[in-house]
Amino acid sequence: MVKVQVNVEGRKDPPVDFDVNMQEEILPQVEKLCKMLQIREDEQHKYTLRYEKNALSDLTVAGFPTIPANALMLLGLKPKYEAMNVLQKLVELQSEPNMLKNTFFFLRKNLQDLEFAAAFVGQNGIMLLVNVMMDITGNALAYCLQAIEQAMDYKIGWDGIEEKHIQKIFSLIRWDDSGTNKTNVVTCAIRIGVLLAEGPKHGYTTIHSALTKNSKETGEPPYSGIIACIGSNCDLNMQTDALKLVNGLYKTAP
Repeated sequence: MVKVQVNVEGRKDPPVDFDVNMQEEILPQVEKLCKMLQIREDEQHKYTLRYEKNALSDLTVAGFPTIPANALMLLGLKPKYEAMNVLQKLVELQSEPNMLKNTFFFLRKNLQDLEFAAAFVGQNGIMLLVNVMMDITGNALAYCLQAIEQAMDYKIGWDGIEEKHIQKIFSLIRWDDSGTNKTNVVTCAIRIGVLLAEGPKHGYTTIHSALTKNSKETGEPPYSGIIACIGSNCDLNMQTDALKLVNGLYKTAP
């Protein structure tokens, strides 16, 4: 038996003392803790105990890394339920995307968790993000793009991306040394472009079509933005990513 202190995710209450039995199944212990903390009975199955960001097994805590006495633990939602909450926010606040900054921050952190990412991506999360992306600017756009890039790195869940989304992403890939474009927005857009260029569904044909349509709207040559990023002396990583994008387009060109 190990005496620990437990905080509840999202609450500002002081931690409570709780005895964790290392030889028993964790699920009934979590249920007991939820009752102590007055969490609704129909919500209790959604919770797990975490120690140093690792969720305890639902079966047993035996074999889990040693938990020292008085360790601070966190009672929070299981990753799949956290993902469902985020998805709901993306739907509810789609018409108010600037209210979603905190959600984008949360995604950037939690998409590193495989269980969370699988739930988020598997329930159309990327498509919700790219739809929100269409109507935002500034810092909110930068945070949204970072979340999209992280989610797309799993290489699933983005077959539904349409040409209008690709047009938006590639319209952000442009640079001039006066600094009118934010480096983080441009860099994220380029990296998403690399994923699209190398993907089996989109590749050169779809991207070239999107660039051509952007060119007709702006009056600028289709690839001028990418070329400007390669020629920039502002950010070596951005130059490298822009070259990767060109290489990806070359590989999928007819």
